[in-house]
Amino acid sequence: MSDKDLAGYCGMYCGSCPMYRASHDKDEKAAFELSFKTRCTVEQIKCEGCRTSDRFTLSKGCVFRKCAKGRGLESCSFCQDFPCESLTVFYKEDMRQQGEAEKNARRIKEIGIDKWLDEAEARWRCKHCDSKISLNAKACRICKALILPPQE
Repeated sequence: MSDKDLAGYCGMYCGSCPMYRASHDKDEKAAFELSFKTRCTVEQIKCEGCRTSDRFTLSKGCVFRKCAKGRGLESCSFCQDFPCESLTVFYKEDMRQQGEAEKNARRIKEIGIDKWLDEAEARWRCKHCDSKISLNAKACRICKALILPPQE
């Protein structure tokens, strides 16, 4: 069973997030590159997942987290207003993996958060050495194998 802290309310899988991976993999090069891109310090490139109090500094004001928690929901997926206008805009602008968050949120609604987390955990691993990978990875940081886009 995977860690629920890694299930973003919006549908993102925190285990594949570059911030989370850089911090948990102790990848100083990735942390430096992310600090440059986000205009944060290297020390701020850390996150324990969207459901924790120790989230990435630029995501601390997440409207999806606040709304879902306020409604007592495990995920935006389970809201009667899903997808709301804010989520629709977010999904439209989601450049990470061709609408990854929206696909995930719909899958969570279909099979539940626990089963989805198990799928996500398996999906975001190197097919060659089984190490955890980031959604923006081009090659595995451990075995250097090229990372092919995850299959649907």
